[in-house]
Amino acid sequence: MMPNTVRSVPKCFVTAPRPVARWPPSRTNPEMNSLILRMVSPTRWVAVALGGLGIWLMAAPFVLGAPMVDTWNDVIVGGALSLLAGHNYASEREQGKPSQWIAGILILLGVWLFFVPFLVGVSGLLLWNDVVVAVLVTALAGYSAYAAQLIEQTRHHTPTDEL
Repeated sequence: MMPNTVRSVPKCFVTAPRPVARWPPSRTNPEMNSLILRMVSPTRWVAVALGGLGIWLMAAPFVLGAPMVDTWNDVIVGGALSLLAGHNYASEREQGKPSQWIAGILILLGVWLFFVPFLVGVSGLLLWNDVVVAVLVTALAGYSAYAAQLIEQTRHHTPTDEL
């Protein structure tokens, strides 16, 4: 029978406990909300994804060989997407939430991008590229607008003793 001995654990295996983050944030603890939002805010990744879609949209006409009208549209809309997504990313880092106005403009750009290939008569791969990017942009920007509103409501919520 082995004697009861306690082995010490090497320090490299001991880690400090990490705070558990929840999304959406708690409505009852505003101090924890700011910590949670800084740690796991999904809107930062949404802004990065929107910026990446904007960069792809600027490059796609040259990669796929689009006609001049669609090329100019994709370059202008892609540039606007990238700039506005960058603004939302910076707004997220500074204020803790994306701008609802910018998210609304991104939604409008997504809707515009959806209809343009049909208006200019683009077909094939170029049509599907614009349609898929438009749907992704509209969905991600819609989520960004929703999250901005949710974060704003959470910040200004005052808990009450209601049952």
